[in-house]
Amino acid sequence: MVFGKRPKYKSIVLGASDLKEVSDIKHLGTILKNDFGSDVEFIQSKITSARRATYACLSIGSKFNPVSPLTVDKIYRTQGLSRMLYGVEIANISDRSVKLLETTHWAMARSIQGLSKTAPNPTVLPSLGWLTIEDIVEKAKIEFLYKLLCLPVGNFYKKICILRINHVLMSHTATQKGPVARALMATDKFNLTDLLRQGIENGNWNSMSEWKKMTIERIQTRTKTKWLMTCMLYGKMDLYVKVMSDVDNVWIWWKVCKYSPQCTRGCMLLLRLLCGDRVHAIDDQRGKCCICKHEIDNKAKHILFECNNLAVIRQGYW
Repeated sequence: MVFGKRPKYKSIVLGASDLKEVSDIKHLGTILKNDFGSDVEFIQSKITSARRATYACLSIGSKFNPVSPLTVDKIYRTQGLSRMLYGVEIANISDRSVKLLETTHWAMARSIQGLSKTAPNPTVLPSLGWLTIEDIVEKAKIEFLYKLLCLPVGNFYKKICILRINHVLMSHTATQKGPVARALMATDKFNLTDLLRQGIENGNWNSMSEWKKMTIERIQTRTKTKWLMTCMLYGKMDLYVKVMSDVDNVWIWWKVCKYSPQCTRGCMLLLRLLCGDRVHAIDDQRGKCCICKHEIDNKAKHILFECNNLAVIRQGYW
């Protein structure tokens, strides 16, 4: 299989056999193609399988007794996300397929937490401690590249990988195609290319655990900065930003639901209030509280701290 522009040679001879050139091949359950945009149907089948597993778990609960979000989260990570992203380290995934995966990922987060489609996008993933699909894919590519470079010195695959890295680095990365070039684009994005160069030059590689930790730290720092900048584009999210200041970890109330499932519905309502999501029981289209009939500027702040009709209940919780 040839990625990018076809070379001038007619064939590749390995031993006494000529290697046949193909445009796609299925390797360990992953379809590898040299043509971007032709993988949408295969990705769609993976998405269908992931949705089926997640919604089957959600159907165990009901409207009044929903399943704990952390329980469904575990099912989604092991049975849904792993199916959708199996083989992304080496597969050529088109931008259209990434968008399909991203849309499904965000939809699953909304369903797991009981959020509606109108909930602001920056409020969907942080409460579960999730990364975007784009970040997850790039993390997988970086770690796979590092695993190849940590192979023994005389390993054939390591030699091919280093030759390919040197070729890509000597040319313009954006014009190159293939798994190694894509992985190097991810290392550029998180400023890890210099570390790769040093490792190739002196043969000194950090342990896999240190490399993973470094990669995660770079991704999380970039994610938090991007999240804060996005939140600034939305009005009335100051209380949510204070509550979700640590976007790398799961929201504390979901941990409460794990051990006290009866609190799940109330915690879902609390999250919808903090997100600015519409809650029909307590507000109307005119911006008034349906409980005390007063004008409300910040729905979450009003219900949690200001509504006079809820003062007795609030005092009991405090």
